[in-house]
Amino acid sequence: MKISRNARSEQDYWLSFADVKHVTDKQRLEFLQFDSYGGDRPVNNPILNGKIRHGQYGEMMRDSYFDGGWPGGLYLVADYVNRKPFGVRPLVEWFGPERVQRWCTVFLDRLERR
Repeated sequence: MKISRNARSEQDYWLSFADVKHVTDKQRLEFLQFDSYGGDRPVNNPILNGKIRHGQYGEMMRDSYFDGGWPGGLYLVADYVNRKPFGVRPLVEWFGPERVQRWCTVFLDRLERR
């Protein structure tokens, strides 16, 4: 079975949150099967681990945002804006496009004033 370019790209996104960055085609197929149709959860699958970690990071960030331990949107934008190839995509998923757009606008405005 061949994995589509879109599926591979999405898997690479989840993999960017994992400790292990290289996966086998077998691991990709196992994750695709599980993610698409359910069934048995793959054991020690870096893609699945990355998807779980993405959720954990998002939850931690949102909790900090609402509980007062917030590092600030501009600091996050500065950290994420240069991450290749996904940039601020995780922030948009965690906080929504409007909030992240506002942070990016202020961030870029401050860069222009330097």
